Amino acid sequence: MTTKEQPDVVSHIWIARMGNILCLIGVTDYNVRIDNAEEELQFDMKNFLKEIEGTATAQQKLSFRDAPDGPLPALRFSFSKTGWTGQSLVVAAGDRVYQSAALGSAGSDPKDLARCVAFKVTAKSRHWQAP
Repeated sequence: MTTKEQPDVVSHIWIARMGNILCLIGVTDYNVRIDNAEEELQFDMKNFLKEIEGTATAQQKLSFRDAPDGPLPALRFSFSKTGWTGQSLVVAAGDRVYQSAALGSAGSDPKDLARCVAFKVTAKSRHWQAP
């Protein structure tokens, strides 16, 4: 686990490797409610892609229902990076953003990538985010 702290923002990132698949889970807490969830989701996708030097290949807005205060605004996207392909799911929940991502090298099973990206939100946000 890695923690990045900035004024008003704390991010925790967990990374696990399973064979030729890399799974990342990130949780970012803000000190205030996210005012525009759609912009936040796009911002998170762009930051992730910049960090890994990847390119988005597809994206889809979702209504994430697997949360106690859902449905929540979400974005699923696919991406590529030299020698890797992947997918990610980003969910905005009030003052918190959840992101899971899976990167697989050539020959990775798409079902394993999808399993790495699937998650549930089990706690309500301190600042509920209306869809």
